[in-house]
Amino acid sequence: MILLCGINLFGFSQASSISPYSRYALGDINPNWFAQNTGMGGCAVSLVDSNMINVINPASYSLLALHCPVFDFSLRGRLVNMSTSTSTAKGNYMTVNNLVLGLPISRRFGMAFGLLPYSSSGYNISTSEDNDEFGGTLFAKYQGRGGFNRVFMGSAITLVRSLKKNNANILSVGGNASFVFGDLEKTRILVLPAQTGLYNSKVSNSLYGKDFMFDAGLYYRNTMNQRYQLGIGFSTMFGASLDCERSVLANTVDPVNGSLVDTVEYVANEEGFIVVPPKYTLGATYDFMGVPGSRNNYKLSLSAQYVYQDWTKYEENFPTSTFTESLRRTSGYNFGVQYIPDRYGLGRSGRIGFFKQMNYRIGYYTSKSYLSINDVNIDSWGVTGGLGIPLWNTAQSYSMINLGIEYGARGTTAGNLLMEKYWGIHFGVTIAPGLYDRWFIKRKYD
Repeated sequence: MILLCGINLFGFSQASSISPYSRYALGDINPNWFAQNTGMGGCAVSLVDSNMINVINPASYSLLALHCPVFDFSLRGRLVNMSTSTSTAKGNYMTVNNLVLGLPISRRFGMAFGLLPYSSSGYNISTSEDNDEFGGTLFAKYQGRGGFNRVFMGSAITLVRSLKKNNANILSVGGNASFVFGDLEKTRILVLPAQTGLYNSKVSNSLYGKDFMFDAGLYYRNTMNQRYQLGIGFSTMFGASLDCERSVLANTVDPVNGSLVDTVEYVANEEGFIVVPPKYTLGATYDFMGVPGSRNNYKLSLSAQYVYQDWTKYEENFPTSTFTESLRRTSGYNFGVQYIPDRYGLGRSGRIGFFKQMNYRIGYYTSKSYLSINDVNIDSWGVTGGLGIPLWNTAQSYSMINLGIEYGARGTTAGNLLMEKYWGIHFGVTIAPGLYDRWFIKRKYD
C-alpha cells in the first residue's frame, strides 16, 4: 500500500515540483512555455511574432521589431490532487518561470538572453509492505529536492527576406548557448519491524552538475496577398554530456533514538557525467490576418507541433557505478488557437475598444512521458486557455499581461500507481514599445 505524506503546502515556496514522478532521471523537464504559449496548449516553435520572445525557436530573435526590445517575465504555479486506489493528497507551488530580454540589433539580426529553469524535483512519499520474512510491516520513505537551471544567450540571422506586394518569404536561423547548473538530493529511509532488533537504514545521494548545452532553430514564413500566412518552425536541443559530481552516504540508524550508528558506504565528490539525449520540435502555424487597413484587421492563428526525445539513451556514468534508468522514448502533440479582433489598432486616436485588442487563446496537449513503471506508461494530457491583456493602446505600446490556465492529468491509479490531476496557472508580463515609441533612434530634432 502506498501512502502519500509530507507534501509541501506553501503556495509561494521555491519548490517547482511536488510530484513523486520527479524522482526519476533529472526530474520533471520544464517545457519552457511562457504564459502566452500555455494558453495555446504549449504551441511555440512556429509562433513567431515581432513583439514576443520565443526561446524554443531561437531563429525568431532576428524577427523582433527593429528598435523594440522585448522583456518577458512570468510565474507559474500548480494545484495538484494526487490519488492512489487507497489514499489521496493535495499540494501546490508557485515559482519563477522565465526572465528573458530580446534585443533587435538590425533588420536581419537579433539577440536574446535570460534565465530559465531546466528541470525540477520535489517529493516526499512513504510506502508500506507486509513482509513475512521480517514478521511485520516494512516502511520506506523517499524524499527529494533540487533541480537544474539554465542561463542562456542566443542570436539569429535572417537569411532570406523577400518582401513583395502579393507575396513575402522569410527564412531565419538561430541558436542558443546555455550554461546549465544545479543539484539534486535524494534520500531513502528503510524502517524495519521493531521486533527484529535490526538497525534501520538511510541512504542519501547528492548530485551536482554544471556544463554547456546548445540548441538551434529554423523558421520559414510565407505570406500570401497580405491576408494569409504560413509559418513552419523546427528546433533541436542537442544531446549533451553534463559534467557532474556525485556523493553517496549510507548509514545504519538506531530504531529507538534515530541516531546514526555506522557508515556503510561513503563516496565523496566522485566525478562523472550524465548523458542527456537530444530533443526535436517541429510545428506549423497558419494565420488569417483579415483585410489590412479595414476594421476587420483581425488575426486568427491555428498552430500545431510535435515533440520527440529518446530518453532510452539517458545515462549516469561514474567510476564506481554506471546507471541507466529504464526510461522510454517521449513524444507529444500540442494544438492551439489564438484570435485577436484587431491586430494593431487605428493609431494614436485610441478608438479601438479594449476588448478588441485582447488576445484570446485556447489549446490542448497530450504527452507520452519517459516513465514506464511496472509496465504501465505514465502519460499526461491537458486543456488550456489564456488571455493577452494590453496595458495600453497598441499604437502606444505592445506591453501586455499574459494569463494562461490549464487543467490536466498525469499517471494512473492502475497497478497501485499514482494519478495527478492539476490546475496550472501562468502569469506573465511582456514589456515592449509601441508603434510610435521606437527605442535607440538618434533624434534629428529636439
